[in-house]
Amino acid sequence: MRNLQSYLDEEFRKHPNEAMRLYDQKTIEEAFPHVLESQMKVRLASLTASRSRTLKERAGYLDNIRNGTYLLWKEGLDRLEQFISLNLDWGTKLIQEVNSNGSPGEHLFSALIRNHSRACLMAEEILHLLKGGFPDAAFARWRSLYEIAVTATFIRLRGEACAEAYLDHEIVDELKCHQLEQELEAARGIKPPSDACTKDLETAFQEMLEKHGDSFKNPFGWASATLQDKNPQFRDLEARLDEEHGQEHMRVLYKRASHKIHAAANGISTSLGTQSFGANAPMLRAPSHEGLGMPGTLCAHSLCQTSMVITSLFTSAESLIEMELFGRIVKGIDEAFGRALAVNP
Repeated sequence: MRNLQSYLDEEFRKHPNEAMRLYDQKTIEEAFPHVLESQMKVRLASLTASRSRTLKERAGYLDNIRNGTYLLWKEGLDRLEQFISLNLDWGTKLIQEVNSNGSPGEHLFSALIRNHSRACLMAEEILHLLKGGFPDAAFARWRSLYEIAVTATFIRLRGEACAEAYLDHEIVDELKCHQLEQELEAARGIKPPSDACTKDLETAFQEMLEKHGDSFKNPFGWASATLQDKNPQFRDLEARLDEEHGQEHMRVLYKRASHKIHAAANGISTSLGTQSFGANAPMLRAPSHEGLGMPGTLCAHSLCQTSMVITSLFTSAESLIEMELFGRIVKGIDEAFGRALAVNP
């Protein structure tokens, strides 16, 4: 690393007269601001001049990564992309069905179709991360998709009243965010232009507490009545599904995916993109061809679960056929990623 004297020597070589005026007989504290400004001009000008070349080189490098990743995992990625497209079309069809023939449950359908739409978008995000060679990021994004699948399944099992509470709960988070924003503005000496919005939110919030009870104000308060718990957590939703559907094994995967979101030590010592693990493992600093299998298959399973949940609202032969089709497609995605993993362990 360069020290201040080396920069001063550089200034005297380039601009001796100006350097003499600025730096001669000056203390470090007096000289450094001028050195800093001079270096910023040089560095920024150099970066501006080299930007096009740098970006072109990076584009070529990333294209090679994406092309190589796609070649290795082509079948699984293609099948997953087709499955996402199928889900988008199916969601549109369900909306059209409800618009034409009515909803099997107003709040229930609204909560589930919104979660299904979000799941489709999230699956698209995971797909793009996989194609780009970012298995850890895809795994982390799957964590959110898993939460959607669990939440949607829980709401479907608990019915219309639970769905209504879930939709009503939006006001709780909205008020908390608004209050936090006002607190930060007050700390910076900014006076809010009007508290009308706050009053409206607080009024709506109080109405929801009267409707659903005081525990409704908690993060998962919408599930309090159903679970008979004043302060339920996401783990409680999972546990109830574990009892009824045997999903205990998913908790471990969910926990491991959390390592890719939070700043825990596990997040820097393990990676799906490398076969090396532990404190002495090389740090992954670039896209990787490895590790796409697990997040790819998990994405398909959680998207399928969310689709099955909303499809189960409908009792037509078509819906039953579609659910069977979803299951078979996901099985094919599992097998495709498995074959690629056998070739690229």
